Amino acid sequence: MVLEIRRRKAERGSALIIVLITVFFLGAIWMVGLTRTGEEFSQVGAKQASVARLYAAEQALVTAYERPSTWLTDTFLQDAAADIARASITTPVADPGTGKVLAQLTIRPIQNIDAAAAQSNRLPAQVHATAPPVDSGYGLNKFAVRRFGVSAATPDGRTEVHSGVWIVLNK
Repeated sequence: MVLEIRRRKAERGSALIIVLITVFFLGAIWMVGLTRTGEEFSQVGAKQASVARLYAAEQALVTAYERPSTWLTDTFLQDAAADIARASITTPVADPGTGKVLAQLTIRPIQNIDAAAAQSNRLPAQVHATAPPVDSGYGLNKFAVRRFGVSAATPDGRTEVHSGVWIVLNK
């Protein structure tokens, strides 16, 4: 009997220590889980913002393709004829529904006269005006193809998309 009382006195408080250690480890696991979840939420938010910027820039490119009359003006073509390496036009593209600027379009002629200017504008050094593609239906004597580089940059400048377009014009 005395031995049993001593054993109980020696074990007194051990359950409390085990519970405290268990609560500590469960709390640590809980904190790691919350931290990891928070990191994943921030990564998902950053990815969604990045994709939204990419779509906005691509929508601006599509707008440039669908409405070349907004940038392919006589003034721009005259500037390109005068100094093809320096000619450019910049225009904002807004969402028709909200009026919010999606991206800034910059259109430059693709040319091979000034390779440094082409490289600094991230454009290939190619002939600007050339014959229409074979079997395109455009006669070689009356039409010429002009190449342009189109860049769309989001207003924050974090996303930029480049593309090329060629347009058939009368000679």
